Amino acid sequence: SLGKKLSFAGNFYRNNNDTEVNFSTLTLSENSIQDVKTLSKITPQIFSVQGDLELPFKFGTIETGLKFNQFRNSADLKYLNFENNQYIIDEEKGSIFDYQEENYAVYGSFVKTIGEHWETKAGLRYENTFVKSSATNFNYGQWFPSAFVSYKVEKNVFSLSYSRRINRPSMSNLNPFRWYENPYSYSTGNPLLKPSYINNYELGYTYNNKFSTSLYYLRLTNAFGQVSSLDGLSQKSTYINHY
Repeated sequence: SLGKKLSFAGNFYRNNNDTEVNFSTLTLSENSIQDVKTLSKITPQIFSVQGDLELPFKFGTIETGLKFNQFRNSADLKYLNFENNQYIIDEEKGSIFDYQEENYAVYGSFVKTIGEHWETKAGLRYENTFVKSSATNFNYGQWFPSAFVSYKVEKNVFSLSYSRRINRPSMSNLNPFRWYENPYSYSTGNPLLKPSYINNYELGYTYNNKFSTSLYYLRLTNAFGQVSSLDGLSQKSTYINHY
């Protein structure tokens, strides 16, 4: 009856994924065939919970909340060579990788409508992330501000906005496993990969809710992507923060 709202939400997900890949390589110079098998088992698990509070007042509306998100994954990769009519595990090309990421976030925003023409919103979020894996441990915290203002007159709406966002590496980007396409070509993740950040400024215009156009400027820092190189006789593809 007062217009105030308190809400909670939670999510849990778990999955087991087994994959088997078989391939053969023909070496013309030696006139031989090499048979290889890779067995991978991945068990991702996601858990999140959040609470949000909305408080409407005469001078504006305040929205605030807390969120916790946890991502865990265990991956086991085995590489087997076919020798003497049986598959034999190659210990140097297989490994076990455990990964856990926890993200804590607190955020708030203020929304105010001024007269019949103006609508404004400003927000601020702080996130702290802890990463623990078989290869490395680290944590980082960042502030993420946002702002929005719009002006409406008859059928025309003009808007101006700014936001700062984060793009975190995925599990496959961080996993140092070697995923072999053939005995001399593989891709791998980088457990030291850091997240990238996006600052976006946008000017928009909408006419009668049917036609819209926008002009924006986006700055991406510490971005990551996949780069290929030669590692001895093998072609190696991995992820690095390179642009």
